[in-house]
Amino acid sequence: RLCIIESERFSKKFFKPLKIKRIVICPHDEPYTATGTEVVVKPADESKAANAAQGLYRNLINNMVIGVTTGYSKVLIINGVGFRAEVKGNQIVMNLGFSNDFIAIIPSNLTVTVEGQNKLTISGISKEAVGEFAAQIRKLRKPEPYKGKGIKYETEIIKRKVGKSGVK
Repeated sequence: RLCIIESERFSKKFFKPLKIKRIVICPHDEPYTATGTEVVVKPADESKAANAAQGLYRNLINNMVIGVTTGYSKVLIINGVGFRAEVKGNQIVMNLGFSNDFIAIIPSNLTVTVEGQNKLTISGISKEAVGEFAAQIRKLRKPEPYKGKGIKYETEIIKRKVGKSGVK
């Protein structure tokens, strides 16, 4: 049995959303049963593949339920002199110290808010989409270890390095 899962990905160069279908092979006919208000996920037999599929589908269903009830969000912090971000319509315009601004198209299933000029909050119901878009934004200017300039997650800790010591 084949399960088709659709997801939106982004090309690295232009941030254009691309529709990609992942095909996951379900090793068993019914990996889960839904009765009333609960979903029960049981392995079909005692094989290693059945146990792995049981854990996978249990977490996928759990992520869907959490996404619909509370949602997912990631907070990105932009550090650096003159670094800023702003939302214009369905685009994020970011000045990250390069000669040109970066423009990222916000996917339709996500919401992005900017607090001040240096705190981006990405939220949505899909854990995969929120994490992927946050990683694509962070990839534009990763935090560097000497001054800490760049885009980092709010909970991320940057290991700082000591610069050159001017030995005379």
